[in-house]
Amino acid sequence: MAGRLAKDPQRFLPKGWGRDQGILVAMSGGVDSSVAAGLLAETGVPTMGATLKVFCYGNAESSPKTCCSLESIEEARRCAYRLGMKHYVLDMEESFSETVLDDFVAEYSMGRTPNPCVRCNSYVKFGTLLKWVDEIGFHGVATGHYVRKILLTSGEEGFKWLLARGRDRLKDQSYVLWGLKSELLERFVFPLGDLEKGEVRLLAAEMQLPTAEKPESQDICFVKEGHYTDFIRERSGGDLPLSKTGPIRTGAGEIIGRHKGLIHYTVGQRRGLGLSSPTGRPYYVIRLDPLSNGLWVGDRLELQAWGLAGDSFNRLAPSSYFAGEELKVQIRAHHDPVAVKAVEWNPSGEFQVQLNEPAESVSPGQSAVLYQGDLLIGGGRILTALDRRVSSGK
Repeated sequence: MAGRLAKDPQRFLPKGWGRDQGILVAMSGGVDSSVAAGLLAETGVPTMGATLKVFCYGNAESSPKTCCSLESIEEARRCAYRLGMKHYVLDMEESFSETVLDDFVAEYSMGRTPNPCVRCNSYVKFGTLLKWVDEIGFHGVATGHYVRKILLTSGEEGFKWLLARGRDRLKDQSYVLWGLKSELLERFVFPLGDLEKGEVRLLAAEMQLPTAEKPESQDICFVKEGHYTDFIRERSGGDLPLSKTGPIRTGAGEIIGRHKGLIHYTVGQRRGLGLSSPTGRPYYVIRLDPLSNGLWVGDRLELQAWGLAGDSFNRLAPSSYFAGEELKVQIRAHHDPVAVKAVEWNPSGEFQVQLNEPAESVSPGQSAVLYQGDLLIGGGRILTALDRRVSSGK
């Protein structure tokens, strides 16, 4: 199977792409990036592996289950050597700290729920790899993301390449790549876009890669065992922001309890509220207000919004793609997309999305990612839910 795929590099590698200068493979130490490296190595294109070092491992308490642990760097090195390619470690500790870690703390301090993987991909990982590729004289970068790259032959509005969902819908990672700039897409290749996870595991076994049976990475790479408040407290010098208790209110303004500190809650949360409802229906977190230190709760209907607004909008397709029956928005990594009525944006990156049906748990800090069918056409950071048709205290 590996040989068959490798003999057909046009599945993922445009004609002549990288044959003169070579391709740098971003290797996280997981099975996906290892197989991506193996597929490229078998095409005969000059390849080398690189792994980003984002921590000072003598001080960090990263989880061993994550993609960025010291163990993962060693596994990436072993896989590269198994494939006969050189492997390098790129020190990005300072950039990662300032761009991802500081932002993570700042977002939670403002009552938002960030997605650090989006931030890392958009501002650290891909830019760093391209910069190093230019320094060593290589052509481009390959990653193990489950996403496809589609040629736009019309060249409409100057767009040449579009991103699309991976064939394996359960593993599709296009949601976390909306921050990539369209002009950079020509320099990237995604060997796993047309493969399913089971096929990747088989390829890893055939290639005898050390990562063939490695479990999936689940945790945020810099949060040990999922305790994000401990990380924020340490990062904030011992003081946990938004940790003061405050009122829990219903949409009507009635105080029905006290929360433990807004830092412990996110929109859509049901567990841990310590409330009982007179109707028997559970309460959900509807809104956090850091200014008043208030937490608004309600039933599930109050989670629904018919629109959203945000910033940092990045357009990845021509304007004509932002209309039609196949236009949808996805508001969390594993949520089903929702049909869109209209999208508006301005040059400063502010945007609004009107929906044809309500979306649940529109969470400030998360990403709103727009699709035209399978095509990723844009995205941005959510700041607020719009058009709630059931009272939520605002």
